[in-house]
Amino acid sequence: YDGYAFAGDVVVRANNVTIRNSVVNGRIAIDLPYSGLLMQRIEIVGPGPGYVSKYPGLGFVNFTCDACDIHGWGDGMMTNGNATITNSWIHDIAASGESHNQAILSLGGPNITITNNRLTGGPAYNFTAAVSLLNQGSAFTNTLVQGNLFDGGGYCVYAGGEPKGNAARPSSNVRFLDNTFGNALYAKCGSYGAVTAFDSSGAGNQWVNNRWLDGTIVPPAL
Repeated sequence: YDGYAFAGDVVVRANNVTIRNSVVNGRIAIDLPYSGLLMQRIEIVGPGPGYVSKYPGLGFVNFTCDACDIHGWGDGMMTNGNATITNSWIHDIAASGESHNQAILSLGGPNITITNNRLTGGPAYNFTAAVSLLNQGSAFTNTLVQGNLFDGGGYCVYAGGEPKGNAARPSSNVRFLDNTFGNALYAKCGSYGAVTAFDSSGAGNQWVNNRWLDGTIVPPAL
């Protein structure tokens, strides 16, 4: 599908679908057993302010989104694994009521790549983060978060190793490399701080060269 304008949700129930140079006035969803969804240079448009549900603009497994502009949803993107989002902008997330909102959300899974994106969580009290990697459902294995700009949320980043009640789901090979923590919404990137829940003891986990806009190193925090 090249150069389309979709007037509603796109639910993918086939393998190896490609959507390019298109606008989706709805959300895009792919789930098991399907795989191979490729999206390039697309806009995913949500309902915007006042949206009361929490559907993600894009989910859930086995996809690549390159140069995507996602906005107006309760979560920009949610994944359970085997997902890549790169060169994209996720912003203007629609928060309402007691929801917990973020640009990218995962509750665990394998093979998640988040690179070279601008990710904005938002300034309201119920924004959780720009990126929420919460090992509440399963462990993170083989996760790369590199070259992104984060802003907003309670913390800008939940880094995949929550200490409360998740010891049975230790994450491994979780790498945060060369990211930038902004101050467009809060001086500390998020209202509480830049990062929490990074498990430096996990096998293969790395926190390398993550910095503030002025070049100062951002240390990891559990």
